[in-house]
Amino acid sequence: MVKPGCGADFILDENGDCVLDEAKLADIWEDDICQTNEFISNTCAQNTWNLMKENNIGYEVLKEFLRESPIADLCLDISSDYSCGDNPDSNGRTSANLRTHEISISFNSLYITNASEISFVRTILHEMIHAELYRKIISVGGQISIHNYPGIYDFYRRYKDWSHNQMAEFYRDAIVEGLRSTT
Repeated sequence: MVKPGCGADFILDENGDCVLDEAKLADIWEDDICQTNEFISNTCAQNTWNLMKENNIGYEVLKEFLRESPIADLCLDISSDYSCGDNPDSNGRTSANLRTHEISISFNSLYITNASEISFVRTILHEMIHAELYRKIISVGGQISIHNYPGIYDFYRRYKDWSHNQMAEFYRDAIVEGLRSTT
């Protein structure tokens, strides 16, 4: 319900407050994600990203996984240089800068060349979940504890590859729904 005086893109919530419409929140978040020239100039990456944006797929999957709106400061990139200790066969990697709070997602250029659209959507969603987990860690200065993020702390304490274990436990249904949105 639009409340007089709320303004464009705002709706009346259950408490009678004017809040941004969810679709507008998704658009703002997606528009704030930076893209390197490599990502922008790759037709496959742009077509897939535009499909995801048109359907708010990234925003909706992350909101389902996080139980809140995503807010990570993201930058999307494509790289052919995976020689810095990373698995050269990986589809993508997510890295966080604790100083600037920027989180970069870099996709393997060889993977993008050969990936189907749905496979690339899955990889983008997977890396975006990593990004939001890193964002939570950044928000507490890298000091995860039982008091600030007990779920992340539990997985970090129990598993060497904590983020993949936590994602496997909680993200499958959200990813499946996001992939269904592409068809």
